[in-house]
Amino acid sequence: MPKTFKVIRLTQLKEMGLGDDFVKEISETFISEIPKYLKNLDEAFTLNDKASLRRIMHSLKPHSQTLGMSELNKKLTYWEENITDSDLSQFKPDLLYIKQNWNDAINDLKSLEDGRQLL
Repeated sequence: MPKTFKVIRLTQLKEMGLGDDFVKEISETFISEIPKYLKNLDEAFTLNDKASLRRIMHSLKPHSQTLGMSELNKKLTYWEENITDSDLSQFKPDLLYIKQNWNDAINDLKSLEDGRQLL
């Protein structure tokens, strides 16, 4: 029976015919890489570095698409396009949302290691 996840949706991967081994491989990559992005996101926010924030949002978008996280992808796209002209205090609630969703996604991905069928 396929797993139910809190935030990720693997239907796109299933429709592409990608097997469990591939899903596990990309999961391991995301588990190791996404925390680095989140750390950089915090640092850029603290430093009021809008250029870095924009670049990080851009980098996270394809990962959110791969995992079927469409609402997160919309927020990333919005802020990538608007961060330069925005007061960063407006960004803080979405920063928390972005970080929470990625942490939930990491937990979802870690649950793939239990050996059950993934897709």
